[in-house]
Amino acid sequence: MTTNKPPYEVYGPEARQLLAEVYLHCSPQTKACIGCHLSVTPGIVYDWLRSKHAWHTPNDIYKLYKAIGYDNPYLAPKFQDYPYVVGCYECHGMFKDPKRPDIIQDHFGYKIVVIVTAKDCSQCHYKEAEEMSWTWHAFGALNTWLKPWYAKIVKYAKETGKYYMLPPVYNDTGKAMITWPWIEQYLTKIAKHEFNDPEVKMFGLPMMYLFKNIVSPLYPASGVLAHNVTAGGFVAVYNGTEYHSIMSHPLFSNAYVYLACMMCHGSLVIPYNVTKTSVKYWGWPNDGVGRIDPDGSLGACTSCHPRHTFSIEVARKPQTCGECHLGYDHPHKEVYEESKHGELEAIYGSHWKWEDLPWKVGVDFNAPTCATCHMSTIASPDGKILIKGTHDLRARIVWDSMHFFAFPKPKWPDHTQNAIIKGASQLTGAGLFAHHVAFEGFKIVRGPRMGLQLPNLPIIEYYGELKKHREAMEAVCKLCHSPQWVQDYFLFYDANQIDYNI
Repeated sequence: MTTNKPPYEVYGPEARQLLAEVYLHCSPQTKACIGCHLSVTPGIVYDWLRSKHAWHTPNDIYKLYKAIGYDNPYLAPKFQDYPYVVGCYECHGMFKDPKRPDIIQDHFGYKIVVIVTAKDCSQCHYKEAEEMSWTWHAFGALNTWLKPWYAKIVKYAKETGKYYMLPPVYNDTGKAMITWPWIEQYLTKIAKHEFNDPEVKMFGLPMMYLFKNIVSPLYPASGVLAHNVTAGGFVAVYNGTEYHSIMSHPLFSNAYVYLACMMCHGSLVIPYNVTKTSVKYWGWPNDGVGRIDPDGSLGACTSCHPRHTFSIEVARKPQTCGECHLGYDHPHKEVYEESKHGELEAIYGSHWKWEDLPWKVGVDFNAPTCATCHMSTIASPDGKILIKGTHDLRARIVWDSMHFFAFPKPKWPDHTQNAIIKGASQLTGAGLFAHHVAFEGFKIVRGPRMGLQLPNLPIIEYYGELKKHREAMEAVCKLCHSPQWVQDYFLFYDANQIDYNI
């Protein structure tokens, strides 16, 4: 490179020089993309310029995985020994699934897709795509705003024995990448306007009712805005008729679902008008982590690695997790910012080596972020791998305390299937243990001691799978803290879970 700076730090006139340099290493197809998009969407081109994609060929993935101590990387055959860097065409033109319904057949002579999905990313980053698919992140839409609609599909599949209609969570979790083949076929019917198809007539789309009938404006505080307001309260007149509740107003469409719920939980992306040269989507744009794409992918990599830099730094920083993990029902951002960890990151974070692989404790950073504890590969100061990284967020977590009660996380990420097929509720806890849906392995071995005896809190003992999860998290903590520090912290934490459930 003509500069000593890493590409992600290059701005100003140097960026134009750098683009001319990287252009030489692009495929002919990507060169054609750049030639047009420099005029149409220059921000995208320069964003990509600062990515690792722009400076590496697909075969360099082997170096990346070696750096994080992963011994069995997968690279799609089409990319093995591929001579060009990863550019526009390599992601938008060399997509994985030739059956997806949203393919543009002729974009100035090229066959492309607009949306690069988790399936597409898995061609080079299979480990990460696979692990994410096993988590509630990938099921963020199905477990929340889509649940009333999705539940109809699950109930029908159970009643008819057509389990092929559902994501295969009970077969693939922990074994293979979970996708949803049936939704790809279903959205193909929508794209072709096959509205008389029996399944389409039966299930329709969740957007058909403008969300007024399936998601309340303060979901899950259902119905709070359906109340009539009188005595000088809410009154709206439309076409000569007075309306005394927001929900009854014919123009009220609950559109906040698109800009609130879906932006974190993910949308269902529906290609509803596909021609040879264009495609129109509903549920797009969206970067929600549980986005369901037209090729049946569950989960969006860009939720944490936003396009077109796809940065490790962005994914490691707490602001990225805090985009969604905030508020009264899951105040993780607020808790972190008020913690000593968050204080240290805010003060010293500008000096950290956010992009380094492997991430060396004490050398590259001196306090954890969300990613450090829950996901990151962590190395010793001399680069020896101490903690192997994962995108399977179940691996280091014991408790799910984001609902009405605190329970261990379920083994399978699909809460709707767990409820309808297994008879277990993540909200109330009913059936979680009786039907072996939650990870198992804890018991309260004694209550709080009285008087001067310490410790004066109840004690939880872990065994089995939950013991592995707790030990995995404690191993991260012990890179900076003594065993007693870690033990006592989790004693406090566990006692809070008990209190929460009382």
